[in-house]
Amino acid sequence: MKTTILKLGRISGITLVAVLLAWPFGFVKADGPYLTLSSFSGTPQTIQASGGGWTPGETISIYLGSAVGSPVATAKAGADSFFGPVGITIPANTPQGALPIIGVGSSGGQTASNSFYVTNFYPGINIISSNNTPGSSVTVDGSGFAPAETVTFTLGGQTVGTISAGDSGSFTGFSFIVPNLAPDTYQLHAIGSLSGAEAIAYFYIGGFYPSAAPSVYYLMPGGTLSFSGNNFSPNETVDVSAGNNPDPVSTIIVSSAGDFANAGSYEIPASAIGGIMTFHLKSSKTGTDIPIMVTIGQFNALVSPDNYFLVPGQAIKFYGQGFAPNEKVDVFQNQDSAAVAVIAADKGGGFADAGNLIIPFSDAGRDVTFRFVGQQSNTASAFTVSVGSFNPQITPSEYYLIPGKSFTVWGTGFAPEEEVSVQAGGESDVVVTDKYGVFQTSGPFAAPYSGSDNIRVKAAGLNSGVSADLDIGIGGLYPNIVPDNYYILSGGKINFSGYGFAPNENVTMSDGQDALAVIPTDEYGNFTGQAVTAPFGPDRNVTYKFTGDKSGASAGADIAIAALRPLVSLDSYYATPGSTIYVWGINFSPGETVTVTAGSSTAASLVDKNGVASTTPIVLPFNNSSNTLDVVMTGNTSKASGFAALSLAPFLAQVYPSTYYTAPGTVITFSGSGYAKNEKVNVNFNNSPLGFVNADANGGFNTTKITIPVTASGSANFAFVGAQSNASSSVDIALAPFMPQVSPSAYYTVPGTPVTFTGSGFAPGEEVKIFLNNSPAAAVTADAEGNIASGPVTIPFTAATANFTFSSSVTNYNTVLDIGVGQLNPGIVLSGYYGFGGQPLSINGQGFGGNEKVDITFAGEALGSANTDAAGNFTLNTAVPYAAAGDKAVKAIGESSGAQASATFTEPQAYVNVQLGSYAGAPGSAINFIGSGFLPNEPVEITTDRTGSAAVHTIVADAKGSFNDSGYVVPPNFAEGNLNLAITGTYSKSVTDIVYYVAGK
Repeated sequence: MKTTILKLGRISGITLVAVLLAWPFGFVKADGPYLTLSSFSGTPQTIQASGGGWTPGETISIYLGSAVGSPVATAKAGADSFFGPVGITIPANTPQGALPIIGVGSSGGQTASNSFYVTNFYPGINIISSNNTPGSSVTVDGSGFAPAETVTFTLGGQTVGTISAGDSGSFTGFSFIVPNLAPDTYQLHAIGSLSGAEAIAYFYIGGFYPSAAPSVYYLMPGGTLSFSGNNFSPNETVDVSAGNNPDPVSTIIVSSAGDFANAGSYEIPASAIGGIMTFHLKSSKTGTDIPIMVTIGQFNALVSPDNYFLVPGQAIKFYGQGFAPNEKVDVFQNQDSAAVAVIAADKGGGFADAGNLIIPFSDAGRDVTFRFVGQQSNTASAFTVSVGSFNPQITPSEYYLIPGKSFTVWGTGFAPEEEVSVQAGGESDVVVTDKYGVFQTSGPFAAPYSGSDNIRVKAAGLNSGVSADLDIGIGGLYPNIVPDNYYILSGGKINFSGYGFAPNENVTMSDGQDALAVIPTDEYGNFTGQAVTAPFGPDRNVTYKFTGDKSGASAGADIAIAALRPLVSLDSYYATPGSTIYVWGINFSPGETVTVTAGSSTAASLVDKNGVASTTPIVLPFNNSSNTLDVVMTGNTSKASGFAALSLAPFLAQVYPSTYYTAPGTVITFSGSGYAKNEKVNVNFNNSPLGFVNADANGGFNTTKITIPVTASGSANFAFVGAQSNASSSVDIALAPFMPQVSPSAYYTVPGTPVTFTGSGFAPGEEVKIFLNNSPAAAVTADAEGNIASGPVTIPFTAATANFTFSSSVTNYNTVLDIGVGQLNPGIVLSGYYGFGGQPLSINGQGFGGNEKVDITFAGEALGSANTDAAGNFTLNTAVPYAAAGDKAVKAIGESSGAQASATFTEPQAYVNVQLGSYAGAPGSAINFIGSGFLPNEPVEITTDRTGSAAVHTIVADAKGSFNDSGYVVPPNFAEGNLNLAITGTYSKSVTDIVYYVAGK
């Protein structure tokens, strides 16, 4: 036995020693069980208990203090009599001193004990923040409490909050609100709910020293006063009272920081004007009363007009300041006691653009005083304005006029915004003056065409009664006509201008016979740009006369007019019928439409401003009776006409085929030229209509493919005739006879081989039937060139001969081809002829039937199958089957042809060696098998004479064919005696017998 002494420490001067006894493994301590602890002293906590010397498998109950009541933990002794470690939690409220820890076994009631010396908790708290006034927040950290217990805080006898300690008995960030206590030093207590441990810290609660100030110390009645303050109790209420009246005029709610700004708004009444007001701010919690004195000012009104000199009827506006905010101001005129207007002051005690009073006409030439008195403040202001008299004057737009000329009148010196009646030469108008007594325009008035040499103008104010007048002189008319040209072609335009007529009168224009136009003159009696079109006809002179319908004034002009003589030009004077030529002409009437004719064809052309007819295309007609053709241009309006002579060219039609010699049924094409452009060309075959083709813009064409009938023989005549031009051309094509020929892909083959055929010289599109040994084998259609190409025709495996017959329906071709049929000569070649099972093996075959399936066997067992190619060859990739040593026949048989081939493969003998690690052992012992010489990765099965043929264990050899395995255990129920073991390789088929002796228990 080994004894170990551990020194655990000192508690209150006592040295704690634990004696650990170590006993040899598998033996039980003679003097009973024991219990040991992971720790033997400290504050209440969770410790680990372990023990030994207990009855294996029994339950040990662990108690604190005494072995009564419920255990605090249980554990189960192992087969070696030991248990633990197991956790034991010592309650936080356990008093200081030695605590017995007792273990009681469930089987024999054996006990073992040890002691844990419990020490008290000594917690501490630390105040982190510096806030100390009531309502502020304070933060506390703590440590030394029991793990996870709740800690309750009190201050000045009031509970201020709780927090849970962490697993280490510490906490951080506890916060509480300072209660409303008088300034003094208090104890902050923190008590653990489980341990009862208490920590104390001293905390000073400070007082409040509030202060406040008004927003301003001087303001006018009607102004708004507010207050700002700090150092109050957070969130308390402050009442504001004014003067000796204790009732609040407003209430302020202090912020959480103990301050407020621009709060407790109060409007100063008008009755407080010119004095001092005292306000009291009383707090609800601190009980503080703060007096604040504010001076109230007086009003000093000042009013001015927008103008100090006015005329009767003019509006006057006022601008004021220095009144009470938003009060109404009465306006008095001179010494009158009745207000003529009431003006509302704004919040600043001022106003602008107010009143808008009209000066009556009765005040002309006098001074007027306006007085302004505030209805609330009684502040007053006054000023005097001068009112002038009227001195009207009028001015015309012109002082000398021609008959019919318009004029206007403007005037000054009248009453502002009054109506003024203006009369001139029997005409009248009413206008309104502006605020200055001015009117800008009256009229227009017109001077008379006849009468006196003067016209009287008079203006009279309808409100003021003042008036003014003047005379305007009137002159005579001297008209004149000026054309822009004195010589013009028929249909041309000439512009006239006229001067010296009466303003704004209508002037009638005539050519000596008919009235042509009515022209209005402008305000000066002039007109310009009056256009007239010269009539069509021979050379002549025309007098144009102009007469004013109001003034009777008249003037004229003589114009020479020349006849039109058109000239016609062509872009070509020699062309075929149906072609397009381009025509243009000169000396027509500008802007007219010209009709172009060429035989039965017509077209239209437009003439520009220079008399030039635009270049116009026209198609020459067919079937003209003459070789010449007149192209005529005639003006639709002027009727002027001109022509040009054109010579008609003949058509020279020609056609060319793609070949002049071919076989019936083939496709040919044609190209042609010399026809009319874009005309339809009819196509005839051997005098029978075949279709048509359209010529292009040059009279040429290229046909699509035309198939010569397979029934045609000798020659084929194609004629091409223009449908409009009647131009004609024909072509003869010699036709060759059909000479069919057929060739096979092979003249000698073996059964099962496909054969194809190609041929030429057949009729395009005809069907050719193929027979094999008088049985239908295939049918093929000749292409456009008379060629054929058949698909594969397979020679049957049963055929000894292959006789092919070809028959066509059009060319009546009938011929026979014999293809020699040989015998199959199959054979197989192995990639190897000697080896163990499992190794790769490739089998290549040849000489079998084409595209047939070949079955392969190995020693009579199916190994696989493969499909031959068209030449009868195949390849099969496989592996050597596992079998006993010896020669094996490999055979290949074609399923369709029945062809056979074979080869011999030899599998060698495997020389295995198996030994046991031990040849005897008791039931339950493992047998160690050691083997070599097996095939790579071969499964090896173990059977016994006591369990029958079923394998009791399987061993897989490694890549070298070896193994070392102890996985088989002798069953516990096997009786003593020989146990015959058979070790069999499943691939190599090797069998090894070994005798193992089962010993007694």
